[in-house]
Amino acid sequence: MKKKYYLKKSYIKNLLNMYITRFFLMLFFKKRENPENILIKISDGIGDVVIRSRLSEKLIERFGKDKVYFLMQENYKQLGEILGYKVIGISKSEKYNLLKRIRKFFEINKLGIKRFINLEYTNDSVVGNIIAEEKIGVLDTDPAVEIYNKFYTKVIRLNRNEKILNQIKIIGENILDRNLRADELIPDLKVGKNSKNEGIVIAVGSTSREKVCSPYMMLEYIKEIKKEFPEEKIYLVGNGKLQLEYAEYLMGNLKEFKMENLVNKTNLKEVFKIIAESRLFIGFDSGLYNYSYSLRKKTIALFKDLSSPFKHEADWVKVLGPEKERIDNVEDENYPNREINNISIETLKKALEGMKEYEKQSNI
Repeated sequence: MKKKYYLKKSYIKNLLNMYITRFFLMLFFKKRENPENILIKISDGIGDVVIRSRLSEKLIERFGKDKVYFLMQENYKQLGEILGYKVIGISKSEKYNLLKRIRKFFEINKLGIKRFINLEYTNDSVVGNIIAEEKIGVLDTDPAVEIYNKFYTKVIRLNRNEKILNQIKIIGENILDRNLRADELIPDLKVGKNSKNEGIVIAVGSTSREKVCSPYMMLEYIKEIKKEFPEEKIYLVGNGKLQLEYAEYLMGNLKEFKMENLVNKTNLKEVFKIIAESRLFIGFDSGLYNYSYSLRKKTIALFKDLSSPFKHEADWVKVLGPEKERIDNVEDENYPNREINNISIETLKKALEGMKEYEKQSNI
């Protein structure tokens, strides 16, 4: 039987850490008079940060660049710096070790926070340790974290099944107190006028193995990619042991192809540059897919479910989903999802042809 969340040690420890830290802040922290700074929490993941980048720009425009700070997980701090944000990093140990947490939140609150804005969909205990006149966040109905909703002065209700840009639109309208159009929130990350336009980048992983097709299928996809783009070199990107094994399988079975395995060989800034300079990005429902979309880079994405809120509608993006009929009998215990393994070669071929046509029309 699944253990109830309120009996889990991690839940109890996090709750106690928040309340003890809150006690010390209330007892010893001297609040700055007339605080002016804005603290924005945004660190769900790479894709979540970049897809909110246009809204983040609007918040900076509204409140002033010198007054807006972004609270991000330490491992995403580099991403915030790439985007030009003033970033405060917070590590796991600073959230879950009591003494480190107390020190960290004394440091954060010394900024003098007027507004705390949580742009994430998931709530957590951070809001309970922020001292601010106004706290805005998305309502979270997860029983394990809904206790933290009470610390907000304003909560935003969302339909999580809506398109992601529509959700961001609602968040933005509630914060900025004005009407917005979803299309004005489409990210447009600038990469410079002299960027290269060569090579094909394939991101071999995602946050979940269920979102990734079998390498047996990817092997066939790459053969089709080389038919359509014979002159282009293919770069495999990703990180972690699983994605390295995936890439090594492809490299071992496609020795005659012009390919380079960059899995575990690049940091975030370097892989962003590789994508920005590529001719085409191919990947799954992942942070790098959202980054490519935000760059307005030609992108083909393989999705197990076309009803996903992250299925972007744009001329430079083609999101491919499973066929209605079974196309083969791919069996892979490591990548067993039947939907993501049911995207046909013919569907990919049409998408590649469509990208070449878009290229001509756009004079890229």
